[in-house]
Amino acid sequence: MAKGRVLIVDDEPAAAEGLRELMAAWGYETVAEADGMAGLKRAEEFLPSVVVTDVLMPRLDGFGLLRELRKRFPEIAVILLTGQGSVEMALRAIQEEGAYHYFEKPIDMRKLRIVVERAVEYGEARRENEALRRQLRDRGAFGELVGSSEPMRQIYALIEQVAPSSASVLITGESGTGKELVARTIHNLSMRKNAPFVAINCSAIPETLM
Repeated sequence: MAKGRVLIVDDEPAAAEGLRELMAAWGYETVAEADGMAGLKRAEEFLPSVVVTDVLMPRLDGFGLLRELRKRFPEIAVILLTGQGSVEMALRAIQEEGAYHYFEKPIDMRKLRIVVERAVEYGEARRENEALRRQLRDRGAFGELVGSSEPMRQIYALIEQVAPSSASVLITGESGTGKELVARTIHNLSMRKNAPFVAINCSAIPETLM
C-alpha cells in the first residue's frame, strides 16, 4: 500500500522523471507533469497529499501554482524547488506564500525524503481536518463550541491552525469560559484524535506533586 500521493511538477523532463522514480521507490504513488497549468489540472484529478514543484516554469510558475493550490486545495502541502534561490525567496515562499518547505538545487535527497514524509502526514491531517471542519460547519457549530462573533471566529481560526501540528498549546481564561472545551476540540481535530483525551484538574493535585 502506498504511503501517500505525491505530484511532481518540473519543466525539465529528466528531473521530473528522476524525482518521480525516487518517490515511487520510497513507497509513494507518484505522477509528474511538465508545467504549472498541467500540474494544477492533475492535482484536481489525482488529489495528492503533497506537490513538489519547480519554481521557474512556463505558463504557470511554482509560486502561481502554489497560490492556486492554496485557494482550491488548502490541505495540500507544497514543496518548492529552485536552482536560483536566495534567503529572500525562501522567506517569501514559506512566510508569505505558505509553502510547506523550500529547497535549493542541488537537493539533499536525504533531507527531501524526511520533509516529504512529514509533508504527507501534514497533508493527510489537513485533509481529515478540512473534512471534519466541513461536517462541523454544516451542523452549524464547531463541535461543542458555538457562537459566530468575531472573537469566536478568531478562536476557531486558531484551533484550525494548531490542531494539525504537534505544537504545545497553552489555553488561558477565567473559570467556566470553556478552556477544556477548546482543548477537547483541538484534540478531536488533530492526528491524535483516536488516542484518549485526558483532562486533569490541576487545582486538586497537591503542589508537591506538580
